[in-house]
Amino acid sequence: QDIHFSQYNDAPLQINPALTGAFSGDERVVLNYKNQWVSFGAPYRTYALSFDAGIMKEKWEKAFLGIGLFVYSDQAGDVQLSTTQINISVASHIILNKKQFLSAGIQGGFAQKNLKGTDMKWGSQYNGFIYDPNAPGEEANFSSSGYGDFNVGVAWSYVQKVSTISSNDNIWVKVGISYSHLTSPKQALYITEDELSSKYLFHAQSNIGIKNMRIGLRPSLLVMNQGKEVEITPGMLFRYMLSEESKYTGLKKESAISLGAYYRIGDAIAPTLFLEYSN
Repeated sequence: QDIHFSQYNDAPLQINPALTGAFSGDERVVLNYKNQWVSFGAPYRTYALSFDAGIMKEKWEKAFLGIGLFVYSDQAGDVQLSTTQINISVASHIILNKKQFLSAGIQGGFAQKNLKGTDMKWGSQYNGFIYDPNAPGEEANFSSSGYGDFNVGVAWSYVQKVSTISSNDNIWVKVGISYSHLTSPKQALYITEDELSSKYLFHAQSNIGIKNMRIGLRPSLLVMNQGKEVEITPGMLFRYMLSEESKYTGLKKESAISLGAYYRIGDAIAPTLFLEYSN
């Protein structure tokens, strides 16, 4: 199973390369960190960094490009099974009208897997009563494994801006699908090779402002299928606008706070606090 973050909306280049450059702004940097199963021996740690930008926005009237870099490192368990991957992504965004645009992206990179076999414990090292680390274990010839990897995706976005500065009736929607591991790359850490299963992913997120009120809703959904594994994670945040932006001078910036949770069905709940300032 690939890496996954509870707050998937804050890992855009990890869920869909079509989201590369699809944001309001010039450049975007995202840092992700996850520390999982701390109480069970050696925890699982995942670090990720992404950078993306929109280009050709001023030169092209009906389209623009997005370019991005996504890097992650994942380390699992006592034997330190680790995966390090670097991906470069490119996306094309076509402006359909004032409210909608369509995106398509491709992502390619290289991954490296490693395993620390020296920390493994074997059944032959138990003498019937206790574990004896000095007893001989089984021979295991582990090596690192590297492979190329490719992902593709498409996305659709809709934005309805506020009718007045204080109405809070804006609506935006982002929906997309992606397909990862196009070539089903082979990874080998031992004698045999394992094929990395392809992954199908659907994601949706929306912001719904409640007219003439300071509150709004932010529902979202993630569905992933990789091999025999299926993950379904809906979420809901309740947003409250703390301050409005000044319409003419721009000196006063908009700020908001959102509170809610994501629920990975059959697994876990992730309470979430989200702060916004100046778009």
